[in-house]
Amino acid sequence: MAAVLSVHDLSKAYCTDIGRSLRYGLADIASDYNPSRRKDVSLRPGEFWALSDISFDVAAGEAVGLLGANGSGKSTLLRVVHGLTRSEEH
Repeated sequence: MAAVLSVHDLSKAYCTDIGRSLRYGLADIASDYNPSRRKDVSLRPGEFWALSDISFDVAAGEAVGLLGANGSGKSTLLRVVHGLTRSEEH
C-alpha cells in the first residue's frame, strides 16, 4: 500500500535562551530569503535537538500511537507533521 503520511529524517532544534532564540529566529528568516546565508545545521550555543532523524510511513487504514515520557517530543512531532512548526534539515 502507498503511504498516506511519509516522514523521513525529521529533526527539530529548540533554544533554551529566549534572547538567543529570537536572534536565531530572525537569522533563520533572513536565510530563507537569502540563499547564501546559514546552511550549517549544527547546533548553535544554547540549542538542543527535540527531534533527531525521525522517519516513518503510515499507509491507508493504519493507526499510529505515540507513547513516551513527558518532554520526549510527541507534541513537537505532531506540530511539525501538521505544519504548525518548522523542522530543520539535520
